[in-house]
Parts: sequence; structure tokens; C-alpha cells
Amino acid sequence: MIKVASFDVFDTCLVRRVIVPSMLFWKMAEKLRALDSHLDREWSEAFVAARIEAERRALSDTAPKEETTLAEIWRRLVSMMQPWEFTAEAGCALEEAEEAASLEAVFSAAESIKHQRLAGVRIAFVSDTYLSSAFVQTQLTRCGLYQLGDLLLVSSEHGTAKRSGNLFRELIRRAGVAAEDIEHCGDNWVSDVVRPRELGLQGRLVTWATRNKAEDELLTLRFSEDDAVTAAAGALRFQRVVSPSPSPSKTSAHHLVEEFLGPITCLMGHWLLQQAKREGKERLYFAARDARLLWKTTARLSDQTGAAIQCRYLKVSRQALSLPSITEVTPEAMPWLFRYFERPLLGRLLAKLELAPKEFLAQWSKKYPTWNEATDLVEGEARDAFWQCLRHRDVAERVLLVANTRRQGALRYFERSGLFDRTPSAFVDLGWHLTCQAALNGVCRAVPGFSPLPGYYLGLKHRRKGPAEDAAARALIYESAPDIPKAAWNQWLGGWRETVLEHVFGMADHPSVTGYGQDGEVIYRKKEIAALHGTKFSEVESALGDYVERSGRAWAALAEDESSCRRLAGEWIHRFFLRPSKEALEALRHLEASSDQNNLGATPLIRPNTVKESLSELWPQWLKSTLRIPRIEESAWPEASEMTTPRSVRMIKKVSRIAHRFYR
Repeated sequence: MIKVASFDVFDTCLVRRVIVPSMLFWKMAEKLRALDSHLDREWSEAFVAARIEAERRALSDTAPKEETTLAEIWRRLVSMMQPWEFTAEAGCALEEAEEAASLEAVFSAAESIKHQRLAGVRIAFVSDTYLSSAFVQTQLTRCGLYQLGDLLLVSSEHGTAKRSGNLFRELIRRAGVAAEDIEHCGDNWVSDVVRPRELGLQGRLVTWATRNKAEDELLTLRFSEDDAVTAAAGALRFQRVVSPSPSPSKTSAHHLVEEFLGPITCLMGHWLLQQAKREGKERLYFAARDARLLWKTTARLSDQTGAAIQCRYLKVSRQALSLPSITEVTPEAMPWLFRYFERPLLGRLLAKLELAPKEFLAQWSKKYPTWNEATDLVEGEARDAFWQCLRHRDVAERVLLVANTRRQGALRYFERSGLFDRTPSAFVDLGWHLTCQAALNGVCRAVPGFSPLPGYYLGLKHRRKGPAEDAAARALIYESAPDIPKAAWNQWLGGWRETVLEHVFGMADHPSVTGYGQDGEVIYRKKEIAALHGTKFSEVESALGDYVERSGRAWAALAEDESSCRRLAGEWIHRFFLRPSKEALEALRHLEASSDQNNLGATPLIRPNTVKESLSELWPQWLKSTLRIPRIEESAWPEASEMTTPRSVRMIKKVSRIAHRFYR
């Protein structure tokens, strides 16, 4: 049993509001600039660099001592910034004031210290810092961590440091116990674990206040040292570590939310609220299923910020809106039947029209005996033949009858949703071509007094409908024109990742909507979702709710500058899909992906490679063609599939790539 529990101080017991300590230097520079109108941003750059260099020089000249002091640092800093009418004493006071205003207790550290006190263990605080012991003790006391009788050792006072192990020798002497009776906790592997263990203490690494992946990503995406991105990174970490943890241990849902869903939904949620307020909208309708999680996030953010924007969930889909929008069976009235990103398989086309494949294929079998559900109508002649069959009087009447029934049901559902009560509203969806928005406005246009809804989107492609087609819209991200080389963060919008994004971003707690009954009841593709999907969704939704409550406000400033917001959102999506963590992927292993609006032909979103598949990749292409070895289809998300593939199998694939370079 341990007799003394020792804790590192900074980034273990106390956390700063800024993401890295040097951000405090920027805050000081801005305050000093406010005292002299002649100082510009370049002066701030010089001040921060000089502050860092002054600390390095002071530390290098302390021998035989292992630590310097804040007073010595400022004496050197003042001499480096001459001519300057600011004294070292005033500088020390300024920096200590900034530190004090920035520091707060780490919740997990406070809980651990409380637990140790109740067990009768003596508490010690040991820190490598140039700050004085009086200052450190004051801050620990203010935060409720230090009590009379606790030990406090700081390197600036003793002249020895943890990094050399000498400060731990002083701890053993002051504590008056054997080394093995002391446990030290800290965030630095060498100073807080290796060095104490070398002296016989128990060293334990803790990551209570360590930056997580999302905060590190923000730090690398900053555009300047003092911009909103850097400030948001600090605010995110601060809120995360000073608040009670939502669960004793992180689940895969928490990893997914912290790395991707939390940041992207909060960023877009604030952007939506700002757009709605700017354009006088009082209500936002979030389209299912893609915006299910976004709806909940934005509603919480609206409450937090006092935006007073109503957020409602609208159960719609391409399938539920396209068919009710038609009044004639022609290619011009039904452009959604053949879409460039969908394989025109006969069974899928009939499903869009709610026509039973067996019934109608039997009618057409005499004229087209080779047709079946898997027939690909990619050729022009085949499409012409299909339209001839579709425009036959009996078939066309059947299609229009179903369309009219669905239209009447849709209007009743929309009426109950408040779509016709003349509240200034907008339509919210993920993307990409404005098909749903145009169809929704087309269905509702016959209602007296209805004003077409404008749309807000995460991303829009250039092959989308125009404003005159009931599709006035704005987006956070726009796909680059075809003749412009795309930036890395914009590439996901033009390729396979948009389909993957729909299934990751668009998780929901109900099946896909396919239409509406006569009384406006929603008709789903399946009666209920799979039990596993329901469980996973509940975990993700709960984790996202916790994230928004703790960290949602920190993203507000990032949505104000639309240009930076667009780049940040694109970069965030791009980086996540290229380098997802294994922990986050565990929350997505159950998902399937399909570009078809009825989710036909769905394949696993993540499919780890097998040994057999990897070995077959070793053969040259000509040999596989000769032996008629079938080509292995890649999963919808190759990077995620590779990440979840066992290491030994990944090595085989790596060898196969080398072999193919040799073959070429």
C-alpha cells in the first residue's frame, strides 16, 4: 500500500485554457500592444520568439542548477526587447496574472486526490516549472487541490528537476518514507514514469489533460498563432478535462464522436444557426436520415446560444419525394429515374416506381425475354425500350395512380409537420444535387400560400439543380468546377467518399422512408432497424449529446468566418476518412453502403481483407485473366478496411504492391 501519492502539476492537476503554454505569450503580447499604439503584429511575433528564447538562455546558464526562475527569464527578455519601458518585475506580474486567469483543476485529478485522501494517503505535488512555489501553491489551493500538510516541490525553488530524477530524491527525503511507498502520476513518460521508477518509486502515466486527436488536428490546421482555430482547440480541451467525464471508460462511440461526428456536426450546426438568423428564418427542417444527428446537435446549440431557431425533423427521402412529384410519365418529368452515379439495373428502376418486378417482367417477357432484375439498361436502345414499356397505358396509369396516392399522403404529413403555417423556414440536408429539396417544393407548390423552402447543405456538387428549379440553396462546401484542380480537402465531394459520408454522418434510429400512406403515416422500407444498429445508434447519439453539452460552444467562433469554416470542415472530413482510428471504426463496423435510393445492392462499409484475397493479389494481372480468377471488389471505404485488417494480412498486401511494381 502506498503512503504518499505524488502528482505532477501542469497538464495533470491543473490545465490551462490555452492549448499550449506559448499561447499565453500571445495574450501577453496583445495586452502590451494595447499600451502602445505604435506596436504592430510583427512586434507580437518578435515578443513571443524573444520570450521563448529568453527561457532557453536562462535555462542553459543555470548550471549547476537544473531550473531557472520567471524573474531571470524576464530580466533576459527585457534586455532582448530594448528599447522598452517595461520592467522585469512588471513582466513577471503580468505573466503570473495570465497564468492564474488561465488555470483550472482537472476533474479526474481532483477525484483521484480526493480518493487518496479518504484512504489516508499523504498528497505531494512535484513540478518542473520556472514559476515560484508560492504561486503554484496559491493556484492549487484556489482550485481545491492543496491542503495544509501536503508536500509541494517545484524545480525553480530547489534547483533540481524531475527530468534528471533529483527532484524525486528530494521528495523521498522530505516525505520520510521508502521510495517504493511513493506513487507518482504525471503526463510525461520520461519525467513522470521512467525517472521515478529508476529510483524505486511507482510511476504512472496519466492522460487526463493530454490533447486528444481532434484537438491535435485543430492545432495543425491553424492559420495563425492567435486565430479562432487555436483558441477553439484550447477551449475544447479545457471544457473536456474540467468537466465530469460522461463515462468511466471511452467506448467506440465516444471515439467516433470526439474524432469526427462531434466536431463536424457542431461546426455545421453553428453555421446553420448563423445562416438562418442572417436570412430571417425561424425554423429549420432537417431531412431524414442524413440529418438525424445534425438535427439533435443543432437543436441543443440553438438552446445553448439563445438563437431561438426551431429545429424540426422531417421524415423524407429521395424515394418518398421523387414519385409524388410527377404528373406525367416522361423522361423530362422523371430525371431522377436515371442518375449518373447509380447503376441503371432494371430491378432498381422498378423499385423507384413501386412496381413489382415479377409482375411487370412477366408482362414484358414476350418482347424482351432476356430481361431480369439484374439487366443493366446502360445502353441507349435498352433505355428507349424501357420507356416504351413504361409509357404503355396500363403501366403509366398504374405509376400515376401510385404517385397521386403518395402525393396526397405526403401533403397530409407535411401539413402535420407545420410546413404550411407560413413560418419563415429552410430545408437542411447533407447534399448533393438538391433533388429532395426540388421534389419537396414541387409537391407542395399546389398548396395556397406555400413559399418554396431554400436549402442549407454541408456540400453541393456542380451537377445540381438551379435556383429556378425550386432549388435555391447555399452550402458550407462547394465542389470545385471540373476544370479546376481540387484541393485535397475538396476531393471527397467528387468521389466515393460522399456515399461513405452519407452512411457515417447519416446514422438514424429508423429505417429509410419510402413514402406516405393516405392518412399521412410514414412508410418505411423495413418495419424496424436491426437490433445491433439500434444499439450502436443509441450509443453514438448519447455520446454526441454529451459532447455537445461539454464542447458545443467552443465551435461557435469557427463558424463566423465562412471561408475558414469551409476549409476547416473539408479538411476535417478529408483527414478522418484517410486516417480513421481503429477505436472509432468499431462503432461503424455494422454499417452497409449503397448509392441506390432504396439501398439495394448494399455492401459492407468496412470489410477487412482476408488472407486468400491478399494472396491472390500477388499474381500478375495477365495470369489472373488467363486463369479467370475473379477480380476482388474494394470495399466502400478502403482506408477503413485496411485499418481493420490484421497486421499479417496487411504485410501480404504490401508485398503484393511491390510485386506489381516489379511486374510493370
